[in-house]
Amino acid sequence: MDQDLIKIYCDKRLTYSDAKVFFAINFFRKKEQFKVSRQYIADLVAIQSMAQVTKSIKKLTDLGYIHSTKNTPQSTKSTPQSTKNTPQSTKNTPQSTFLENSDNNNNNNNINNINNNNINNNNYINNINKKEKEKEKEKEKDTAKKIIDYLNKKLHELNPHTAIKYRHTARKSLSCIHARLAEGYMLDDFIRAIDNQILVWGKDDVMVQYLRPETLFGPKMENYVNNLRANQIKIQATKTKKETPKIASSWQDFIAGQLA
Repeated sequence: MDQDLIKIYCDKRLTYSDAKVFFAINFFRKKEQFKVSRQYIADLVAIQSMAQVTKSIKKLTDLGYIHSTKNTPQSTKSTPQSTKNTPQSTKNTPQSTFLENSDNNNNNNNINNINNNNINNNNYINNINKKEKEKEKEKEKDTAKKIIDYLNKKLHELNPHTAIKYRHTARKSLSCIHARLAEGYMLDDFIRAIDNQILVWGKDDVMVQYLRPETLFGPKMENYVNNLRANQIKIQATKTKKETPKIASSWQDFIAGQLA
């Protein structure tokens, strides 16, 4: 497979029409058939106007995918001409008819070859897309496992006797996580939502039941990621820790404290 085809596919600056024009030009370049009109290319790859072909060729040239070649000067040497007058036939000879049919067959073969080439290129691109989607799907599954494992860990820390253990393969959980990932949320956002709601709902006998994937990672996840109540609890816990009197480590320290 031509490396240029891979570059064409990956180049976001090019449109689908630009790619089709490149494939056609690339085909004729390999076949050493350079004398092809832009209208012929437009008809061949199903582009509505010759202006679009011209625009695509300019873009491909500017980006360095194709190079325009100047017409080489024709040789000025004159070839010897026969001085004999040969009679010209005004009728269509079988030979001329054969040549016309041969040209038509060549054009049809060129069209078929380009169509086959486009099909092969499309199949190659589809295979790349398929592999990328599979890779993205595996990455998403791995992220979902990390999220659910972390949630189970925090729930067990909250209540060591709990029998709750969510599965990262559950359809509802995966659906919620997929929706949030599609909105641009990262793994850290899911962790923050879990931590915040553990603080807010963890000691509430009514709300603790909502510490579950379909609630935490549902449409309201934005509120859980930026929960002000959780931040207030964290601040209050920090103040309480600072204000807690230090316990004497020995009787001597206790007595010294009493006498001070």
